[in-house]
Amino acid sequence: MKKFFVLLFLVGLLAGCSAGHNEYLIGEWLWAEDGAYTYVFNYDGTGERGFPENMAEFTWSTNRSRLNISHETTARNEIRDEVWDFEIYEGVLTITNDNRTAIERGHSFSYFPAILENNDALIGTWAWEDDQQLTYIFSADGTGTRGFPGENDSFTWAADNSRLNIIRYMAAQYEVRGEFWTLEQDGNRITITNSQIEDTSLSLVRVS
Repeated sequence: MKKFFVLLFLVGLLAGCSAGHNEYLIGEWLWAEDGAYTYVFNYDGTGERGFPENMAEFTWSTNRSRLNISHETTARNEIRDEVWDFEIYEGVLTITNDNRTAIERGHSFSYFPAILENNDALIGTWAWEDDQQLTYIFSADGTGTRGFPGENDSFTWAADNSRLNIIRYMAAQYEVRGEFWTLEQDGNRITITNSQIEDTSLSLVRVS
């Protein structure tokens, strides 16, 4: 009988360890497609998602590689449950819809962690080593421009010691695009590598 209760205790312990709030999810994540749609996972199992001007609240929990999200659908005054498979690999969160009745089942979405504080060492003008006509300008207010003379694109940016996020508005397509780069800085030289497109890397040197 004693062994039976010990076995029950161990089973309960394992079950308790498999569910909860995965600490690696906690924080703010930006959708890789546009850099604007955001997920926020809080320590207490609450969260919110959506575009900055229209965030919707939810509760969440995890069980191994499953992410469970519950939110109220105001149109029907009911709670809707969602089930996702999730994976975090090399800093990228990928969630795959696992709702058995959902039309979009199997669709995957990738998110990059938001950067909350800027790397001041990046502020200034940088030129591409291969062709110094191409410049990046990072301003202290989180805005910037890049391109060749007369062909500059505007963007907003955030960076820490190893990551650079660039968000730009595509006026012709009426859409927002998010770019996520890894960053290596050595004095007056930086190397940025795009995390979404293979073999896309630029070495830039400080001009001012």
